[in-house]
Amino acid sequence: MQATSVVYYFLLVSLCIDFSQNETSALLGRQRRRTRYRGLRRSSSAGHRSSRQPRMKLPAPIAVVPSIPLINIDDGVMGVFDSLIGLGGHESSYSVLPGKKGQCTANGMIMYDKAVWSPKPCITCLCSKGEVLCDTTMCHPLKCPNTIIPAGECCPVCSDTEAPPLPSGCSTSDTTVSCINAKLTQIPPISDPDLTSLDLTGNSITTIADEAFNGIPNLEWIDLSKNNITSPGIGPQAFKILKKLKRLYLDGNMLVHIPSELPSTLEEIKINDNHLHAIDEDGLQDLKNLVTLELEGNKLSEANVSPLAFYPLKSLSYLRLGRNKFRIIPQGLPATLEELYLENNQIEEVSEICFNHTRNINVIVLKHNKLEEHRIAPLAWINQENLESIDLSYNKLYHVPSYLPKSLLHLILIGNQIERIPGYVFGHMKPGLEYLYLSFNKLTDDGIDPVSFFGAYHSLRELFLDHNELKSVPFGIDEMRKLRFLRLNNNKIRTVPPERICRTHTSDDDVHENSDEEENEESRLEHVHLENNYINTRQLSPHAFSCIRSYCSVVLKPQKIK
Repeated sequence: MQATSVVYYFLLVSLCIDFSQNETSALLGRQRRRTRYRGLRRSSSAGHRSSRQPRMKLPAPIAVVPSIPLINIDDGVMGVFDSLIGLGGHESSYSVLPGKKGQCTANGMIMYDKAVWSPKPCITCLCSKGEVLCDTTMCHPLKCPNTIIPAGECCPVCSDTEAPPLPSGCSTSDTTVSCINAKLTQIPPISDPDLTSLDLTGNSITTIADEAFNGIPNLEWIDLSKNNITSPGIGPQAFKILKKLKRLYLDGNMLVHIPSELPSTLEEIKINDNHLHAIDEDGLQDLKNLVTLELEGNKLSEANVSPLAFYPLKSLSYLRLGRNKFRIIPQGLPATLEELYLENNQIEEVSEICFNHTRNINVIVLKHNKLEEHRIAPLAWINQENLESIDLSYNKLYHVPSYLPKSLLHLILIGNQIERIPGYVFGHMKPGLEYLYLSFNKLTDDGIDPVSFFGAYHSLRELFLDHNELKSVPFGIDEMRKLRFLRLNNNKIRTVPPERICRTHTSDDDVHENSDEEENEESRLEHVHLENNYINTRQLSPHAFSCIRSYCSVVLKPQKIK
């Protein structure tokens, strides 16, 4: 008997490993095709910039890595440690923003369609309609007889006396000058009409004279981040000569207002982590081509930002105002706005007129504020037709807010004090909610009933209920025929009834809105997390996880002992 058991377990291990490898390959293939997640954006490297920058992707809850099956010989129950384990940071463990079609996934980052970046020296990649295309960097011919290839660079640079003199620590190529951390105290005098990119990050520059860019009038990109530039130190005509400038980065300086006379060609401005304390109605004038505006980490509020401040921005789609002093949503948001980031402010309410004119808005991030559900007006966003993602994590919510947008696909409510999911709260949504994150709340069994998920049974793909106070598996999960990822770990669950996760048959009394075709459809569950509960694995029914493709995908270890 003992020999038979050993053979049985070894067969399970081998089947589990084979299945895990096949599942991993298939899932990785699907993951490469999925671009529904987005996170914080960051600039691409090595001077390869695009009009819209790639975004840093937070660790995704659906990331798939080759799984290592673990078998407990005593219990005969399998578990698996995979990339979904490890919630060291309550917030950073989740990828919480869906992306748009055409974006690419590369090296843990989400890239915009048509984004260009350099993942390693001498390689340039392009995101083209969801596909990553890479090629060896092409070097432009130089206009000097003698060239050298600096260490760590791909392309040669001029080395003869005819090259423009640059301070120590600077390097140059055909169209780019880079003086990163070169201990400069002023913008170096350069005369080269072919120059398009100037990187002066990490110096000690305090002023920008009116004539600073006279010799380089065709610049398209300037990075002056991490200097000591002050508002009085910028000449009123300093940027006026730059008729082709598209991107201007001034992060980490000492500016108290946005520079004046900025070129109308600008498509992206970053003035994060400065001392901005006001934007008047003329502060952004003539910037009709601006697509991206980042003003995080300043001293802005509804009291010092004019309701007409954003009026000139006829093309703005991406606005970051996090880490400021706003108590309400800023007024006068542009009609073209698609993404709004207001995390780490002091916002207490969302009024019904906040988004009246932003009919294209797709993403709203309000995490780390002071919102309560009764301070969100019923008409605030319910009629938005393009709003797919709302992040209300780390606020003061006690139940899932009602009157959510009809178009919502992605709802993030991590780290509140939510005790209840009201019945039918998702019932009006079309095509239906796909991602619901309720981790780190105070949900109990009484707070979830059979109609809490009504309206989302046919659409939910990911449901995170981990780190709550549930004592049993909630009703309705067996109805979710498209559910792929379920987290119930770190609760107080003691058992898993046979039909609570996997439905073996349908009764006439079940509450659901699935079609007959969906009822007969096989479950798509790929990962179930139940670790850190009080489950006695020896007493689990053999049918508890019968709908799951592989027991390798069920994480049951470790359990708490009380």
